[in-house]
Amino acid sequence: MKTDQGFTGREAQVEEAPVEQALQNGWANPHRKRTTSRTVRVTSYVIMSLLLFVFFVPLPVHFDCLHHKFVPTRLRSFEDRAKHILRHNPLIDGHNDLAIWIRANHGNHINNESFSKPFAEGGLDGHVDIPRLQNGLNGGAFWSVFWPCPANGTDYSDENYHSAIQGTFQQIDVLARLQAAHPSVFSPPTLTSREALHRFRWHHQFEHPLHDHLDDEEDHDFEDDDNDHDDDARPHHRHPQHPHHPRHRHSLHALGPLISPLGVEGLHQIGNSPSILRQYHALGVRYATLTHNCGNRFADAALWEHPFRVAEPVWHGVSPEGRRLIREMNRIGMIVDLAHTSQDTMRDVLGGSVEEKGWEGSAAPVIFSHSSAYAVCPHPRNVPDDVLDLVGKRGGVVMVNFNGGFISCVEAAEGGSGIPEFEPKNSTLAQVVKHVLYIGERIGFDHVGLGSDFDGIQDVPEGLEDVSKFPDLVVELLKHGVRDEDVAKIVGGNVLRVWGEVEAVAKKLQKAGEPAMEDTLSGRLWGNLLDDVEEL
Repeated sequence: MKTDQGFTGREAQVEEAPVEQALQNGWANPHRKRTTSRTVRVTSYVIMSLLLFVFFVPLPVHFDCLHHKFVPTRLRSFEDRAKHILRHNPLIDGHNDLAIWIRANHGNHINNESFSKPFAEGGLDGHVDIPRLQNGLNGGAFWSVFWPCPANGTDYSDENYHSAIQGTFQQIDVLARLQAAHPSVFSPPTLTSREALHRFRWHHQFEHPLHDHLDDEEDHDFEDDDNDHDDDARPHHRHPQHPHHPRHRHSLHALGPLISPLGVEGLHQIGNSPSILRQYHALGVRYATLTHNCGNRFADAALWEHPFRVAEPVWHGVSPEGRRLIREMNRIGMIVDLAHTSQDTMRDVLGGSVEEKGWEGSAAPVIFSHSSAYAVCPHPRNVPDDVLDLVGKRGGVVMVNFNGGFISCVEAAEGGSGIPEFEPKNSTLAQVVKHVLYIGERIGFDHVGLGSDFDGIQDVPEGLEDVSKFPDLVVELLKHGVRDEDVAKIVGGNVLRVWGEVEAVAKKLQKAGEPAMEDTLSGRLWGNLLDDVEEL
């Protein structure tokens, strides 16, 4: 058992056996009778030297990350272990709504001092600013380029989605301008998973993170010579003026850029157009949620807006056109996100209805960018047990949402909207940990992550009020006995793995010559349009 003081019981005996044995053998006992045997004396000196080495000589990074396996945990506090994990492994939030918060509160005007100064120096309203990102040892986030569902969500026409496309491009633009204004903080969104991780490593001066297994997957080979991003990601750090020179190591985290891919939140944002999806990907969008709180031509949602209620099914999962679009997402390397989708949609994409419908689902692992465990809080936005099991089998990740209504709720009253009631007293950091532990213990800690929904929620848990509080969450996971290696996966390693596997599937499909999904064009054909044009 692990406590605040370290190990107790059998684990303590295992961990501290070398020290206890040393005392029993007299290595530190001046009253023990000295032996005249030279062999025993030499052996004792050798073992004593090894013990001194273990306790007093800094271990390589990959050993130090697993410090509790070599030295009793009581010699390192939970807080120190949490900081060590976060400084060597990027914490990647699966869903951050900073962009729509900027639009709602500042009209996307990021050059005004009312935004620029508190964002850079601290004190900005909301859940995110640069000092809090740094204090929370954040390693990155999928920054949402959310645009709401149209007022008439049942109208799937191209015309009904035009404003969503315009709004999405505007949200991509505001994040691009924010990155350009703070290049030492935010990395470009167009990096691959390997480039992003490589950049993080160089900015943090380490070579052996806990999730170093990413380097061993041959499908993720890093093309050092041909990649334009590499020169930027691998600077010459021996120059004394460079921030990576040893004299500047104390401030490395403040200087390191955050891994910053984008996420589209609902396929209404592509306006029924695979070509728009591809353009989003070219601009740095790395996942697309199949629905928001409205269904679309491709899939059913969990909820409907106007009025807010449990959604009525249209396709009973993924539509035939949705299957083709998911294949296109696999082909281009776009992560499929199942947050906000109906349970039938979840099962279809994860291959859970293959016997009934004959479709095996996504060819690549998927994520739930900001959803929690239905068994802990029975909300339609959360993931039921049978779907969790499919996530584990398919190698996906459920990234736990911090929204109070999704982590702490009671059964919905009969005859109402079907939405469970929020239970404020349990909206705490401990309740978020409960969701993480539930998912990890059911399907393994390789399949759980964190998707805060910061700046997109009003009811934040007590103890997780903003992005500066992530280390407190890591401390609680460690106190509950989650191993350091597993914590490193939870905070970012798992979603990086999925991201890399999605890219690997895309590479294989493209190499095999998989054709792109082409738009179905409505209206008159191009030839007819020329009848009304006098000059081109």
